[in-house]
Amino acid sequence: MLVTGIAGYVGSHAAAALAHSGYEVVGIDNFENSTAASIERLTSLIGGFAFVEADVQNTDRVADTLRDHKVDAVLHFAGRKSVAESVSDPLGYFRTNVAGSISVLQAMARVDLHHFVFSSSCTVYGNGDGPTDDRGARSMAETDAVAPCNPYGRSKAMVESILDDAALAGLVSSISLRYFNPIGAHPSHQIGEDPKNPPANLLPHVMERALHGGEPLKVYGDNYNTIDGTCIRDYVHVSDLAHAHVAALESLGNEPGHRAVNIGTGTGHSVLEVIDAVERVTGRTIPYDIVDPRPGDAAALYANPELALERLSWKAEADLDQMCDDHWQWHHSRS
Repeated sequence: MLVTGIAGYVGSHAAAALAHSGYEVVGIDNFENSTAASIERLTSLIGGFAFVEADVQNTDRVADTLRDHKVDAVLHFAGRKSVAESVSDPLGYFRTNVAGSISVLQAMARVDLHHFVFSSSCTVYGNGDGPTDDRGARSMAETDAVAPCNPYGRSKAMVESILDDAALAGLVSSISLRYFNPIGAHPSHQIGEDPKNPPANLLPHVMERALHGGEPLKVYGDNYNTIDGTCIRDYVHVSDLAHAHVAALESLGNEPGHRAVNIGTGTGHSVLEVIDAVERVTGRTIPYDIVDPRPGDAAALYANPELALERLSWKAEADLDQMCDDHWQWHHSRS
């Protein structure tokens, strides 16, 4: 199985889950936002595997990799993922996320390979247009409108549309996993989130304050229509998410075409609730300041995960404290 973006956070955990399920892993990465140390840690965890350093926009290199290693399916993670960065650099996001995905699909077509699992995102839903629950959050189902409100979400929605058309043309059988907010680390704590560039997501910043103190954490907005005024998100353990990719891969032969499936817990947690959870598992106080909201941030989203259970026989297992504890153990072990 080819894992693009294998040195990244979700890609490395998916590779570990594949290897532990008996699959032979082949990886490709250009280290744009990761380092070779990630490959070394993954090798220590799962043993040796074939690795190619290349950009997925190099269609020839991707096709050669597929052909040389007799790859049966592709799990595609390579891409950029910061909402805020996508607002300031939309063209870069479309080039990397959309053109990169097209390149991988073209390489697959060259070698007559048809099975593809795509790393999509809940950001394709935008702010959602359904009713809110008593916490001010919306439960998003796959039947809800695709209406992204930032370039990152639009780049994911574009690739999903491409997969729809590629399926109609008989080029690919694919699943887009619209996952919510991955946190945590592998239970061994040998691999975890370790980007080259400063992460834009919440938990690494909270962990940094727990480990080293420093300036108060910035909480972006407290006037959203939510239980405590801060953004609500559905946080899913990265290892649960990795197992969802194995389940998706194993379901590809059952249903041709392209389908999208939410991957989340079905429970939303606010920014302040995440801070509270980190304080519980670390025993440390996290100071924070409320600042202006970020452009492009949706107020409150969590998954309706019923289709994942029905189609993939997958369900998230870890609760918020377990996710935060594993993330802390990984972060603390590297201090």
